[in-house]
Amino acid sequence: NSNNAPHTVGTKKENQKAAYDMTGNALEWCSDWYLATYYGQKENDNPVGPDSGAARVCRGGNYLYRKDVLRNTSRYSLEPKNEDGLAGIRLVKNL
Repeated sequence: NSNNAPHTVGTKKENQKAAYDMTGNALEWCSDWYLATYYGQKENDNPVGPDSGAARVCRGGNYLYRKDVLRNTSRYSLEPKNEDGLAGIRLVKNL
């Protein structure tokens, strides 16, 4: 429902946790370095990733992804120097 373009934050329906835009608008940059086999080697409870690497973890998918892969649990790798505009950061406010 994005018409292949990003949309203004908060204009789509919220999810079950009352959070907006968790998937489908932009990939979310994470601080973890990416290693495809990391989850098989380490803990699965909030793993932090390897100590270094060439690419960072991104989650959630963006407006160009197919709906069957738009999940918060999806992990993708993206080099920090990437400038295609498909990933962003999430700002959080404590209430």
